[in-house]
Amino acid sequence: DEERIAVVTASRHGSRPETYGRECTCDVDVVVSTDDGVIMGQDFTVTITVTNTSSESRSLTLLVQAVVMYYTGVVKGTFKKDKHDVLLEPHKEKELVLLFQHDDYLEFLVDQAAMKFTITGRVKETGQAIVKQHNFRLRTPDLRIT
Repeated sequence: DEERIAVVTASRHGSRPETYGRECTCDVDVVVSTDDGVIMGQDFTVTITVTNTSSESRSLTLLVQAVVMYYTGVVKGTFKKDKHDVLLEPHKEKELVLLFQHDDYLEFLVDQAAMKFTITGRVKETGQAIVKQHNFRLRTPDLRIT
């Protein structure tokens, strides 16, 4: 399903957007946020807020992938993959709070301590593709010279 979402999304932004049919009903929105000022070695949370603007219930499956990357954007490695089923009532929102412990990511960290979270999914009722990316950087500890 991840590959299908990628192909459909890419084709909608290409030279022939009508290849996979018209744009579907887009009544589910996803926003990704992270803690501010997290220092390397600390646990942190990623909050995924899913909002249903429709007057009908919506169900979707979200795939979350967390990777560590170099400052150039080149991925070093994946440190977590999760799958979440979400059921949204009409005009409601739901928050998924994902905890990342330092043991999950510490061995993968490189130079700038940059991470990327990719959230993909599909709304079952409408076929709407969900694709979000969120970049995040950990802070280095403060150095105090006495």
